[in-house]
Amino acid sequence: MKRVYVHAYLQGNLGDDLFVKTLCRRYPNITFYVLADEVYKNRFRDLQNCKVRSVSDKRVRIADKVLKHFKNTGSYLQFLIKYSQAVIHIGGSSFVQHNDDWTDFYNYDRMLVRNSKKLYLIGANFGPYRDQGYYDAYHKLFQRYEGICFRDKYSWNLFQDIPQVSYAPDVLFQLKNNSEANRKKKKKVIISLIELQHRCGNYDISVYEEGYIKFHVELIRYFIRKKYTISLLSFCQNEMDDAMIQKVCERLSDVERKSVLCMAYQIDADPVLLEIEDAEMIVGTRFHSVILGFLYGCKVLPIVYDQKTEKVLEELKYPLSLKLSDLEQARASEIGKRVMDLSPLDVRDMIGKSSKQFQYTDKLFASKN
Repeated sequence: MKRVYVHAYLQGNLGDDLFVKTLCRRYPNITFYVLADEVYKNRFRDLQNCKVRSVSDKRVRIADKVLKHFKNTGSYLQFLIKYSQAVIHIGGSSFVQHNDDWTDFYNYDRMLVRNSKKLYLIGANFGPYRDQGYYDAYHKLFQRYEGICFRDKYSWNLFQDIPQVSYAPDVLFQLKNNSEANRKKKKKVIISLIELQHRCGNYDISVYEEGYIKFHVELIRYFIRKKYTISLLSFCQNEMDDAMIQKVCERLSDVERKSVLCMAYQIDADPVLLEIEDAEMIVGTRFHSVILGFLYGCKVLPIVYDQKTEKVLEELKYPLSLKLSDLEQARASEIGKRVMDLSPLDVRDMIGKSSKQFQYTDKLFASKN
């Protein structure tokens, strides 16, 4: 049985956690290792082939301290990487130049390359970036990967001169769902919110907060008048989605709040997925709230806060979305009506093509070496 280390953003984000679950379920005979907080032993308890090594575990801390004395090992993380048959970096916005000084992130990725027997990248997008040097450094580094599959054509076009780079739709189009069983939709709207205040750096979006709150409050009121129930959904508590939910709820009256349910992903993904599957509509800022809305046959209004959502919607030629800069002037009642008039997107083609995210690892795990 092959031993594989998985590098992922394990900070309680629903989308990233579902990435790892999708990977592990695709290859049930492979043993995957992750280094994460203790809570992930519970989050991933249903994955029999995923071994969580906790950074807070006493044995891990002792091993890390001892291994740092050995020149050829360096740390417990490097030990896991070096003694794995392969390393899979699975994640979305892994290559964004948030700050002018990007060396720490780059040096970590270079460490992965130097210590991995074989390194694969699945499900990422590249950019936005400001410095040509940032692109040039990664262009050189990516040539040392065994296989890279981006989730948008824009990123693929940046590196398509590298033979082992390809494109396929987002990994989560591979999630199994019951929408084909004609599950009856409820008169429900899910709204995925993010906290804007801590998203600073080169791509500061905090300036849009007031317009963002006002728009969502008015949209909630519109849907309440139309007799919908509303679910405000936090995809990532660590990134303070809950704080924005609270800010929105504070603008609602006591009567209005009776039609609003607040829900957060914490340990189990299934209740959140069932909530999405039940919903007729999704108003989504989180990238994967949009993808999951498409997958589960919802009418979707994407709120575009960065490049990754914008590029995917362009590829889909999707007819309705709003940028953060649009919200101040947008009339919520008109937008709400347009969402209600939408038809769910046919994503059967995306589902079929998204399996290509795993084209390089399929070959790896099919081999006997």
